[in-house]
Amino acid sequence: MDHKDKESEDEDVTPPKKKKYTKRVQKYRSMWEKTLKWLTPEEDNTKAFCKVCNVSLKAELHVLKLHDACQRHKQNLSAKKAQPFIEKFTLPIPTIIRNDVKVAEIKLAGFFAEHNVPFTLVDHLVPLLKEIAPDSRTLSDMQLGRTKLTALVKNVIGLEHKNDLIQTLKMSKFSILTDESTDISCQKTACIVVRYYDQGCSRIRSSFWELIQLFGDSADQGTVDTSVTGERLYNVIVNSFEKHNIPLSNVVGFASDGCNVMMGKNNSVASRFIDNFPGIVIVKCICHSAHLCDSEACKQLPRHCEDLSRNIYNHFKYSSKRQHDFRQFQSFLNLEIHKLLHPSQTRWLSLNEVVGRIIEQWDALKLYFTNTWLSDRLVATEQIFNALNDPFMKLYYLFLLWILPKFTEFNKYFQSARVVITELHTKIVSLYCDILMCYMDRVYVQTTPVESINPNDSSKFISVNNMYLGVNVLNHLNDTDVKSSPQLEQDFRLRCRQFLITACEQIKKRFDFRDGILKFLTALSPENALSNSFRSHYPSLQPLYAVSKRFLPNNVNMIQAIDDEWRKLPMLTDDGIRKEQIIDTFWGKLASYKNVLGEYEYRNLALFAISLLCIPHANADCERIFSKVNLIKTKPRNKLATRTVNGALLASQCIANSESCLKFQPTTAMVKSCNSQMYDHKNFKEEENLEEEGDGDFIFSN
Repeated sequence: MDHKDKESEDEDVTPPKKKKYTKRVQKYRSMWEKTLKWLTPEEDNTKAFCKVCNVSLKAELHVLKLHDACQRHKQNLSAKKAQPFIEKFTLPIPTIIRNDVKVAEIKLAGFFAEHNVPFTLVDHLVPLLKEIAPDSRTLSDMQLGRTKLTALVKNVIGLEHKNDLIQTLKMSKFSILTDESTDISCQKTACIVVRYYDQGCSRIRSSFWELIQLFGDSADQGTVDTSVTGERLYNVIVNSFEKHNIPLSNVVGFASDGCNVMMGKNNSVASRFIDNFPGIVIVKCICHSAHLCDSEACKQLPRHCEDLSRNIYNHFKYSSKRQHDFRQFQSFLNLEIHKLLHPSQTRWLSLNEVVGRIIEQWDALKLYFTNTWLSDRLVATEQIFNALNDPFMKLYYLFLLWILPKFTEFNKYFQSARVVITELHTKIVSLYCDILMCYMDRVYVQTTPVESINPNDSSKFISVNNMYLGVNVLNHLNDTDVKSSPQLEQDFRLRCRQFLITACEQIKKRFDFRDGILKFLTALSPENALSNSFRSHYPSLQPLYAVSKRFLPNNVNMIQAIDDEWRKLPMLTDDGIRKEQIIDTFWGKLASYKNVLGEYEYRNLALFAISLLCIPHANADCERIFSKVNLIKTKPRNKLATRTVNGALLASQCIANSESCLKFQPTTAMVKSCNSQMYDHKNFKEEENLEEEGDGDFIFSN
């Protein structure tokens, strides 16, 4: 074999593989704890834990001995031994601090709810308060962020207030008020308000019940119907009470605006209430109705009357220079420095304010637009100049200045949250007859039953020259500029008469003068209820019983007892009750009045009267709720979920019942519910991201 063959033979020889060494895994042994007192096991039996240093170690004896000998472990061990043993006398303190912290957090959440403060501010507010008052034990223990704050507002303050309201409605008669609107994020919602007697304050109260999202909400129950029909709205309203086991027999009234879906004769929300709730009182919002009567009547006047007010406002609204120049003319004529107002179709009282402001500034406007037209020579300015120098334009504005307050004062009166349902029939009849007597024979109006008067009966009209159109109009009609145009003067008088006719026709169309229950409710005012002379007209409440069967128990003896109490009520001798002028407080005191024998002498009558006073007179309370929604759900907070807005409204109402957040005291139930369970309510986690504040505005691209 040569050298090459030997060399290749050596290369083919491979050495044997060495056997790998596997280290045995050491497990934790409890016997080590006898010598190493700081040792404790972990869930993983190959790990050990040092209670002194709060570190995890391998469960190997040499590793543990090395850790026991290290300098840092010795320092921690000596520091712990030097700490005094205070567990016994500090045991009760955590419970006291925890309740104080809960109360502080709930009150702070109430502040946010009352003042519509964005929830994100709490992330900086609480750390700032801790820095300002570092010695406060309550602040130091407070851990409050936006998520917890949202839970406190919705599921503690709001939810507990809702629970209290549920218990009240289960035991009391109440009415339902509703309306629908679209908020800034284009979410269509239905607002439900309940009107009931609150025994705590002895007053009739209108309280927010629920805000329900009509599209894209769980209330849709998987349906694909996207139309807001009367059936759907009715089901939404009824389900909101049924899910809380509130007896629907307690519902005695329903109020809304006059739109067809709500108040139509067929297939509306009101028609379903009438069919399913026999004897329920349906009330069209009298404030909406008065505004619509006013608006329809204004259409009888020349269009350029409205154009003038809009053109004047548009001329000034975007120019600070023009507003500054106009102030010079106001100062020159010694007039109040007031801005010109915008005539809004959605503001019930705005038209009267606009007309009053233009009349107040008429001379200054004439001077200003004379100067502006001569200098600028613009078509828009010329139109305003010509209108202001037209004597008949001022006549129309003086007429509106006289007639509009009749509607606005009526509207303003019934926007009140007080109980004014007993005055509704009297006030509307007074307004109706007042307008009728301006253009019709007074004897005919005064001697004819109001429901039988025909406002368009030309045979009962007085001469147009004898119509009453207000003192300012009568004075201005004597001006030479007006007298020089008799045809225009005649046209002015005819248009004003048509305004009055239309207003009366609209009132008669929208208000049923034969409505028995509203007519007889006047008997419940304290003055009439205690009057002996009133008994000559109403010796019995039988006419009221006939139209209010839903308010009465199905018991003939009870009805007779109520009538007996009504007949002897003028003999009441209690001066405290007799002097009470607030109607709901009067009947509340009467319900708790006891005679010398300790018997409730007028309780049946009082409870019957209180249930009747729960009938709503207007829908203004729903409009106020939507105004609050606009304050809560603003442009920077447009992503707030409807459930969060709902909770914020309930929490705000709860705070308002205590007058302010300064006097608000969390109840025991609120403190008790302030725990980890407040995060576990339905859909809380799903909408948590939507509830974050300050997520930006909507951005629309072209």
